[in-house]
Amino acid sequence: MILQPSEWYAKQDLSQHFMRDTLRSFQEGVSRGERRHMLNYAVQLSDIDDCYPIIVENRARKGRNYGMAYKDLFDIKEHTRCFLIPDMAAAICVVVSQTSLYTSAWGHISGNAPVVSICKHIYDWCAANGFTTMDIGIAGDENLANFKRRLGFKRACDA
Repeated sequence: MILQPSEWYAKQDLSQHFMRDTLRSFQEGVSRGERRHMLNYAVQLSDIDDCYPIIVENRARKGRNYGMAYKDLFDIKEHTRCFLIPDMAAAICVVVSQTSLYTSAWGHISGNAPVVSICKHIYDWCAANGFTTMDIGIAGDENLANFKRRLGFKRACDA
């Protein structure tokens, strides 16, 4: 069995993770250019079965693999929170402490790009459910890092 999320997370170098507290409205930290992508999609809590294929397809399209195996996600199922815009986008998040939610992965189906909307929904869900920190992970390249900054997130080492 893999480590429990809190044990795994405690061993990570979080200095490169992009984080944001949930104490103010999401829009306050988002760049004007990204705000126009906050559309009113019907985001719902879902399960791994619905979200995992979207994440895997999105990563494959970009030439990358998703680091969590399907079986490993089921080993920590009670700690996962999955968000879905049906037939469009998904996010798999992991509760890593009583106050922090880690977004393990998000992605969208080709031709659609509602990631800003799903991020806003997760952020609002965090705030409504007592999570004061939303962690959207590291950025593998500068384009992704800039996108995360435009969403109002900062690397922990820069905060």
